[in-house]
Order: sequence, then C-alpha cells, then structure tokens
Amino acid sequence: MMVDSQHEHPQELIGAFVVGQLDEREAAGLRAHLEGCPVCRADVAELAPVAAVLPLADPALLDSEPAFPPDRLERRILARVRAERRSRQRGRWLRWSAAGALAAGLAAILWFAVLVPERAPQVPREAIAFSLVQAGVDAQATLVAHTWGTEMNLTATGLQHGRRYTVVLVATDGRRVQAGSFIGTAGQPLKCNVNGALLRKDTAEIVVTGPDQRPVLRAELA
Repeated sequence: MMVDSQHEHPQELIGAFVVGQLDEREAAGLRAHLEGCPVCRADVAELAPVAAVLPLADPALLDSEPAFPPDRLERRILARVRAERRSRQRGRWLRWSAAGALAAGLAAILWFAVLVPERAPQVPREAIAFSLVQAGVDAQATLVAHTWGTEMNLTATGLQHGRRYTVVLVATDGRRVQAGSFIGTAGQPLKCNVNGALLRKDTAEIVVTGPDQRPVLRAELA
C-alpha cells in the first residue's frame, strides 16, 4: 500500500518507540505525531504485542557460550535499510518496506532478548485491585507502563465460555480507549495481555465489559 507522499511517516522510529528505546525528546515528538496520524498509530498497535513478549525471555534457554545473531540477519537488516533509503530518495516510499524493516529490527531485538537476557531490563509491573467483580468471576491483573501506552496482564476464571469481552481504558479527561478483547473460558484459567494507546499516568480507570456491554470488572487507578 502506498502511503501519502505529502506526509512524512517516521516509521524508522516506531520500532524503538514501542520497546522504550527513544530518549524523552524523541518519544515526546513521536507521541505528538501519533495524535494526528492514524497510519503510524496503526503501526504502533500492530507492533505492540511483539514488544510485549520481550520481557518473557527465558534465561534457562541460555548455554554457557555468548550468543550472537547469525550474520545473515545483519545482512538482511542492512540490505533493507539501504533499499529504503534509495526508495525514499526516489520519492516512492512503500509502507510494506517500512513494516518489513521494523519487523526485521524487532526480530533482532527479540533474538538478543531471548539469548542475551542480561541486556533486557526487567519491566516493573503494577498490581491493581478490581472494585467491581461480577458474581462468580475471580480475576487478578497487573499493569505495565510503556512509552507508547498501557499493557494489562489479566488472569481470570468464571467468564462465560465462548463469549467476547472488551477492555477499555478510561482517561482522566473521560476519553475511552479500547485496549483489545478476549474470549471467556468459564472455569478454565484465562490468561491474556491487552494493550491500549493511553499512557498509564493518564489512565484513571479500567473497565471490562461483557457481551451485553455491562461492566464485569472495574478498577479505579490512583
């Protein structure tokens, strides 16, 4: 898909943005850009689940020798970057090329996160308490504050089997931002991660609604 040639889409920054590697000035500038750019917001939403699994790297997978990505991965990434530079100079920037470079960059990050876990910082998790819990439901959740938004890790039982539930982040100014959905598993433990493009500091409430749009879980945040 061709992107609007009259508008600059800083895809080269989005990969670093979703894994929290931009400095504060760059991150603030990109957040301002995301407010008015649905194309880049869609890229952030697409890459957020990949970034969310990086902290799950298992140190047990390491052997005694230091691990490095294969040479072919470096060559592929560099070739992709050079191709994109030529494409931009010719004025024919293709969105799929940018997405491919971002995916390759995230693959390299994931490689190091799994095989060199000492380079992956521990992500602080904030436990939250639900003030509203539907009868028969048992749920616990933690939040992760990212530079691109808020992630919720939910564990629950008692939600209707096969029915769809929706997670909404409510901002301090009343805005409602959808953070994803999941399917109930009744008595079987349900574990899922959802992400919303609303910063933790701007999030006042989290609401999980059921198939009838009524709240099933609600947590007020400090």
